[in-house]
Amino acid sequence: MDARLAFCLAFLAETDLELAAVVAAWPTLPDAIKAGIVAMVNAARRCAAPAPTAPPEK
Repeated sequence: MDARLAFCLAFLAETDLELAAVVAAWPTLPDAIKAGIVAMVNAARRCAAPAPTAPPEK
């Protein structure tokens, strides 16, 4: 295992076990599963992003 991955997993194991499981499994996941996870994360970011505001009227 790469030293960086080991460090990240050790840190995540203390803070977020579910995320640690995803990170640990990532190298062995099929490309389609990885793409689905990335798509869900990107969709969640777009939903959570604040809507652009219109400039104030003069």
